[in-house]
Order: sequence, then C-alpha cells, then structure tokens
Amino acid sequence: MEKTTKEQIMQIIALLKTMGELAEQMYYQERKQELENLLAEVQEAAIAIGNVIEQEEQDVQGIISLMEEYCEQIGRLYLKNAEAESCFERTRNLLEQIGHKVEMEILVDENWQLIRRKIKDTIGKRKGGGEQEELPEHLEKLQERGEKKRLILFNTAEQGNIGDHAITLSELQFLKEICPDYEIFDVTNVEYIWFEKKLREHIRPDDLLLITGGGFLGTLWLHEESNVRTILQQYPENKIIILPQTVYFEESERGEEEKEITRRIYSAHPNLTICLREKRSFRQMKELLGEKARLLLAPDMVFLLEESEEQLKRSGGVICFRKDHESIFSKEHEVKLMKALKDMKDGFRETDMVMEYGVMRIQRKTEVKKKIREIQSAAIVVTDRLHCMILCAVTGTPCIAFDNVSGKVFQVYEWIKELPYIKLYFEGMEIGAEVKALMESGEHFYSKEELLPYYEELKNCILQEVEGDKVEYLSINR
Repeated sequence: MEKTTKEQIMQIIALLKTMGELAEQMYYQERKQELENLLAEVQEAAIAIGNVIEQEEQDVQGIISLMEEYCEQIGRLYLKNAEAESCFERTRNLLEQIGHKVEMEILVDENWQLIRRKIKDTIGKRKGGGEQEELPEHLEKLQERGEKKRLILFNTAEQGNIGDHAITLSELQFLKEICPDYEIFDVTNVEYIWFEKKLREHIRPDDLLLITGGGFLGTLWLHEESNVRTILQQYPENKIIILPQTVYFEESERGEEEKEITRRIYSAHPNLTICLREKRSFRQMKELLGEKARLLLAPDMVFLLEESEEQLKRSGGVICFRKDHESIFSKEHEVKLMKALKDMKDGFRETDMVMEYGVMRIQRKTEVKKKIREIQSAAIVVTDRLHCMILCAVTGTPCIAFDNVSGKVFQVYEWIKELPYIKLYFEGMEIGAEVKALMESGEHFYSKEELLPYYEELKNCILQEVEGDKVEYLSINR
C-alpha cells in the first residue's frame, strides 16, 4: 500500500492552520456569511482527517480525540455560542498538538492527497487563488519571459509571528539595496504549497532562489523544514541560498532519522549555500554536510534595523514569553519574575510576538512597526523570544533574555554581547536587582556598524551567484 511522507502530512496541517487564520480575519472584519461558510469547510476537512486516521487504525497518540475537540471548538464558533477569542486560541493550540503527533504517523497516500487538495481549493477560493488558478497579482510577472534577472524569496511568513515578518522585511530591503536592477518576488510558505505547480512552470533555471531566514531548519517546525526540502528537490538546476537560520534536531531516534533525511537532500543539491546565524548551527551543519558544504556565518537579518534614534517616553515593564514547545520557562522562573516585578513603578504588562490573527503581506510593515513602538515604550523587557530580544537591541531598550529549547537566544546574543543594556538570565541571578540596574542605566543607542562586515560577506555571496565572475567574492567562512 502506498504511504505518504511526514512532510506531506505536515503540509496538510499547515494548510488547516491557514484556514483557521482566514477564519479569524473574517471574524474581526465582520464578514459573517463568509465566516460561516469557511467554518463549515474547516470542520468538514478536520472530520475527514480524523476519519482517515480512524480507518487506518493508527491513532496511537490520541490524535482523534484532539481532532474531535478541534471540531467541537469550530462547531461552537459556527453556532456562535463561544467566546471567539478564547475559542480561536484553543483551536490554534490544538492544531499545534495535532501537528506534533501527526509528524510521527504514516498514513494512506491517496486519502491524504484528496484531503490536501480539498483544503487547498478551499483556501484558494477564499483568497482568490487555488491550485488550478492563476498566480496572485504580486507573482504574475513570474509568467513573463523578459530578460530582467530575478530573485525569488521563498517560505516567507503569512502567520502571526512578528519576528518572522521582521526577518522578511529586513531581507527584502537588503535585497533591494544590493540588487536594485533585479525583480524581487516573495512567496509565502502557504503560497508555495498551493501554487506549487504554477511556480514550477514559471521559475527559470537562471532565477536565484532564496529561502527566508529564521529558526525552522530541523525538527522544531518540521512542516517548514519540509518546504525547504521540497524546494531543494524541485529546483536542482537553480542556485539556492538559505538566509541566516538556526538548526535544531531533537536528541532522539526521530531526530536522528530526520537529520539523515536533511543530510541526504541538502547534500544532493549541487548549488546550495546555507547561511547560519550562530556558531553552534554553523558547526552542526558543517559536521552534518561535510567540508565541501558551502556555509556562511551571518547575523540574523533583523539586526540590520536601527530604531534607537527615536526615543519614546518609557514606562513600566513588558514581559513576553513563548507559549509553545520552544519554551523552557519554568513555573519557578515565573514565580521569581513576578516577585521581582510586582512593586515596579508603573507596573508591567504582558505582550506576545505572535498575533492572534494571521498577518498578510500588506500588513507586515504596520504590524512590525506597532510591535517596535510597543517595545520602545517600555522601561524594561523580560523575554525568551529571540526577536523580542533583537527588537530590544535595535531600539535601545533594556532587556533580560531567557533561553529557549534550541538555545538560539543565547547563541544569537553573541552578536550583541557588548551591548550593556541586553543581559542574559542565568540561574541564581537576582532579577529584581538586575531590573532595577537596567532601568536606571539611562538612554541607549544601537549601531549595526560592527556587524556590517558579515552582511558585506552575505551581500558578496548573493552577488556572486547573480553576477558570476563580475564580483570579487570574499571566502565563505569555514
């Protein structure tokens, strides 16, 4: 019997998440009839997935019960007998749990393909696209056969993660500055899935393909890693650059299996360059792919921002902690933090780097700027979110940063360890005393000057690929 891969399954979960994000947008935009229709289709798709699992008798990790609760939450929204905000949050959490469990499952190929096609068609109808439809307006020029050279940035964000959107904005600005005469396109992770065939028809072998930076190489976000693998396999003739990333494989049998899949697929591509945003990931990929791998050490792209010149009136504290499987922030840490902040002048407020709704391409700048201004208005920030720490750095905002499960927060901190207003949390730290000291440390201003040589090398790497021998290329870090 034919079996589908884990990657195909996770693409289905990603598509289901997108349907949920669309439903949230319709709710807040008061598009009531469209919302009712979409909720019915979301529930139908979820039921279909549950039925396939049940028929195959592979519910070893309780996926069906989670699917049933997910369908119940969607039903409550449809019948308008639930608090919408909490209901949407619960459905997001359920899909995260379902996704992690489904990663371990192997299910019947033809059934999953039918479900995947139905979901893709549903999303396409709601957004004016669809697998068999024409490319959306911002990608239409890919169909033209002009002589202008092109850069295509894949896997950009369409969900609510502001850090991912800040990365994309920084990448696009960087590319526009170094390649002003090139056409630049960005294709979101979801667009890549449902326009996969159309994109293959119109991307030329001489197009330079780039994959957005972030922290999704490895097993933490396997559906994103899946997209990267598929891109590498579908475009063997194109030069491909993966922009600054963190790599993480869990220490388990599953982690070793996925690591081997990554090694095989990445090594097979003849023109791949991988940029890593911290030394540990650089060493790991060098060990995994061997001495011949083209690897470049480069800072996270958001460090290119300089937002400290405009100093807003600061008051109170902001805490921003993860609510997903990357968090290692314990209850003990929370008790210590709350005790340290309870008597703070002007109090403290909670925020999140992930919005409760999807952020579309046209909303990127607005949403990122809103988050920047929120951080700029704080006297102190305590976080375990990497890009919350980075936005604190570029805005001159005092910050205490906790690490996450992949270690990326502490690793990326190495680029800015000389900044006196960004501190790492370590066991035994007197948080109250550190908060007080940072709040009394005065104004701080950020400069990216020390990082520019690394961005210059990234620039030369890209220009080498698009211009060939016309550019003197600095050697790749080894």
